[in-house]
Amino acid sequence: MTSFPLLLVFSLWQTPVQTPAIQSVQETEWVSLSYGRTYGRAGPGRDYPIRWEYHRKNLPLQLLRRASEWSRVQDVDGDITWMHNSLLSDTRPAAIVISTEPIPLYALGTKKQKTLARLAPGVVLRIENCHGKWCTVRIKDKKGRVQASGLWGAIKTQVTPTP
Repeated sequence: MTSFPLLLVFSLWQTPVQTPAIQSVQETEWVSLSYGRTYGRAGPGRDYPIRWEYHRKNLPLQLLRRASEWSRVQDVDGDITWMHNSLLSDTRPAAIVISTEPIPLYALGTKKQKTLARLAPGVVLRIENCHGKWCTVRIKDKKGRVQASGLWGAIKTQVTPTP
């Protein structure tokens, strides 16, 4: 009788552990705020408390999940909230300057690196396209190139930095 439990323990110990198959990572999806004043809530509904109040139209957010009328999003600081889909836009790719120092906005089509402006940390800009380490961006009436490493948002070569 005592040998049965020992055999059972031994057979469980010998059973190989099966690991789940690794699923392919989906491409990161981005949205931006459609309005200058937007609330981020603790859950998907107006009954949930407001966690954050955002005051930055076009602020980029990483889309984590869509649930019917609500989306779970993450901001540049890593805070996660829920927002009603009517407050979000996925047609306007945006980014925010995350560098601790201002980054140069270079002119397009020039052989020399002519600096059009210096973009301060926290500036929100519109992404037109990215190739390698560079992104073509638009901010107000200026269009130019910036290094992708200084941005957080809807860029293909995105690596999420530690804030």
